[in-house]
Amino acid sequence: MPFVAHCTPPLCWKRSGPGREAALLDQGVPVRINDRLAAPNDEPTFAALRPELEQLGARLFAGPFELRRAGDTKALFGVTLKPAAAADLDTLLGRLGGPP
Repeated sequence: MPFVAHCTPPLCWKRSGPGREAALLDQGVPVRINDRLAAPNDEPTFAALRPELEQLGARLFAGPFELRRAGDTKALFGVTLKPAAAADLDTLLGRLGGPP
């Protein structure tokens, strides 16, 4: 999960203004696993990964968030982490250990 955590946030940000001010896109942060054999998009995989996904969301947002499955059984395993309140880019990257 650390690789996903470091790669996903920069792709999910919409920059605004001249500085590093940013707002999380309304869709939230997508997390995908690109291995259908090891991580099929089904309920057992979601149940097995849920604790780690919840830890990632708690670390990233430091507050309430929604964890939603994405796609069907033919798609890559995916979830979306959607925070209750947006945070600026520097704060979120700091919670993950700094910019990639």
